[in-house]
Amino acid sequence: MMSVPQKFRRHDAQQAVLEHALIGGDWYAGFRAAARSPYLLGMVVFMLLFTIGSTFLYLLQAEVVAQSIPDRAARAAYFAQVDVWVNALTLGLQLLLTGRALRSLGVGLTVALLPIVSLIGFAALALAPVLTAVVVFQVARRVADFALSRPARELLYIPLSREDKYKAKNLIDTFAYRAGDQLGAFGHAGLVALGLAASGIAWVGAALSLLWIVLALWLGRQHRQLIESPTRPGPERPIDPVRPALQPAGDPLH
Repeated sequence: MMSVPQKFRRHDAQQAVLEHALIGGDWYAGFRAAARSPYLLGMVVFMLLFTIGSTFLYLLQAEVVAQSIPDRAARAAYFAQVDVWVNALTLGLQLLLTGRALRSLGVGLTVALLPIVSLIGFAALALAPVLTAVVVFQVARRVADFALSRPARELLYIPLSREDKYKAKNLIDTFAYRAGDQLGAFGHAGLVALGLAASGIAWVGAALSLLWIVLALWLGRQHRQLIESPTRPGPERPIDPVRPALQPAGDPLH
């Protein structure tokens, strides 16, 4: 059996120590990191806007579907069919388009595709709050999220230090996600209490999506500047800003 050279064994041991070293810190370290970093704070707001829009669309969909499909079994079939379309289109786009989009458009524009889809969808729903508009918007938004926006969002963490990367991600993927969901539910209830119908709430969603687009483009510019900064944390060798997001889930980001 061929023995492994000493230098490779030493390198593997050093890598194992680095990858499994405890980060330490407090449970609120992610909040502290976001408070002192406009980039991380922007990512928190991005997630809030995403989940607020998702909740608006979910509640608008429930209202339109209840009016258009009174039978419960038919409604269940509708939701199942939407899931089939979303899963099939997501798989196809991930296989054929995701990597190409990230390399040709860059992180900023790819991240902005979901807000752009949301702006168009909410505007269409405001003009015609009918079942067809809901179906097309729901499928397009979820596919854009799973196939394009989510891989691009993971790339936003690449320039961060190891501590900020994992603690801020935990804050964004849990606290900000759930907080946005609650804000969306409360906001929808408040708009209904003010007398807004489905079309009016959709216009509010369109306005939030416009703000979301601006934020996405800003995050993309900040990501590029951090990637190109000679003082950024992490390895000194150049990093492909796309490949890490396309690796299997078990692979390290750096």
